[in-house]
Amino acid sequence: MVCRVHPHLRHSNLVLAHDYHAHSGADARRAWTVAPAIPVEICSLSTPKKRNSQSMDCTVAHSGDAGAIMSAPTTDTSPIADLFRTVVAGGYCVGCGACATMAPEHLEMRLDSYGRFLPRQIGDAAPSDTALTDVRAVCPFSGRSRNEDEIGADAFGHAPHQNGLIGRWETLHAGYVSEGDFRQNGTSGGMTNWIASELLSRGLVDAIIHIRPGAQSTGGPLFQYAVSRTIEELREGAKTRYYPCELSTVMQYIRETPMRFALISLPCFARAARLLRENDAVIGERLHFQIAIVCGHLKSTGYAEYYGWTAGMHPRDLTYVDFRYKAPQAISAKQYFILARSKDRQSVIANANVYGTDWGLGFFKLKACDYCDDVLGETADITLGDAWLPRFDSDPAGTNIVITRHPQLAQIVAEGRANGSIHIEDLGAEDIARSQEAGFRHRRDGLAYRLYLRDQEGQWRPRKRVAAAHHLSLRYRLIFRLREALRDRSHAAFAEAVRGNDLRIFIRKMAPLVRVYLVVLRQMNPDYWQKKWAGLRRRLSLR
Repeated sequence: MVCRVHPHLRHSNLVLAHDYHAHSGADARRAWTVAPAIPVEICSLSTPKKRNSQSMDCTVAHSGDAGAIMSAPTTDTSPIADLFRTVVAGGYCVGCGACATMAPEHLEMRLDSYGRFLPRQIGDAAPSDTALTDVRAVCPFSGRSRNEDEIGADAFGHAPHQNGLIGRWETLHAGYVSEGDFRQNGTSGGMTNWIASELLSRGLVDAIIHIRPGAQSTGGPLFQYAVSRTIEELREGAKTRYYPCELSTVMQYIRETPMRFALISLPCFARAARLLRENDAVIGERLHFQIAIVCGHLKSTGYAEYYGWTAGMHPRDLTYVDFRYKAPQAISAKQYFILARSKDRQSVIANANVYGTDWGLGFFKLKACDYCDDVLGETADITLGDAWLPRFDSDPAGTNIVITRHPQLAQIVAEGRANGSIHIEDLGAEDIARSQEAGFRHRRDGLAYRLYLRDQEGQWRPRKRVAAAHHLSLRYRLIFRLREALRDRSHAAFAEAVRGNDLRIFIRKMAPLVRVYLVVLRQMNPDYWQKKWAGLRRRLSLR
């Protein structure tokens, strides 16, 4: 196999490597009205047949059952109807809630039957074009909104550094928090909560908007966006949550509350928040800082429920999941443990012992995530994530990468370094990119191929900074198509398992595709056979 360097990766010397290791329940929480997933063709690698994209009807469901919550008539030419015909019907909605924030009288966010947030049209009156001209302008996948490069040029034009992977930046680091218990209570190095705490304690903001445990007692979600005004409240939201959440409720709170806020979010949500700041003067005035978390992809609620069920707790009984529990027996940063809890019990299991947790398999992944090209939160004032580099992997306590873009946040990091609150070292752009190498491979090279497939099929798809390309080896074409199939099948298979009250149904449904994927991933890798041959020669030489 010849490894090719995609144009977007040439300046970073990153090539297509051989594996993908990016890491980056109550019934009232959702209605189980399940529609079958649209099958993904993976057997034929010939050019897909073109279909007439103009015939797409906004009442057609995407993979899942978006059709169950769409009501815009096909003759409606309003921005909302167009959003449903393209983004929602195509499966490209990430559930951020920006559209519902702009049109709260016409849209609300609801979980679909697969546990993914989607907009739902409300009200009897048809929305007018003049009233809703900004709805598509705040959607990160509409093709009508400003992209990360355009936003970054305005927000961080002062930044001295820029490239096509990281965006613009002031400083680059790797490190962890030395003071307090930030590191122990964080996903990796504890830097995200420390930065947010510094913003509060220095009086730079009055509140932090972040994800905290939800109110299960009232049938609420496991996690949801909330507002923290104190360090104690902020601690409740420490750690990354691989769980869908939406912004419309907290954005309405910003409108109603004259305070200064900071937002912690994933990259696509950070872009949506920037777009809201540009299109809503009140939000723009009150949202002062944005903190982004490096993202591999967003999951449906099924991901948390699957972990809980594997630990012996049915989805209806699950009350809490710690996706990155730092167990005392961990010997490296990549050795994950999961803590699951119900009302009457708690269980800790090793991630390695849970079927299908290889991040590359993409179980419960949202389709929108396969059409995102922002790995490092390019529109946020600071980005934090796991430092997946060999020299940090051996430390089970965890280490963050830190990308500062706002001078004030760069100053906070510098002062924390000087006074010993944090332990950090400077990194180069190559190190930052390499720490997320698998994510870039999937969302630059892989995205280019997925865009090519959708174009050949004549389907609408979001406009991205990556150009469509048919440039991959047979092995990688198979890998990326299989990932699409695994993604779609996982939602339907888990819903079927819940209906049948048997987790084994999910595993039986997924196992055939997983086996094919692993054969392609490993046995079509030239290194695999080279290592096999080298081992055979060693054994023969010993006889």
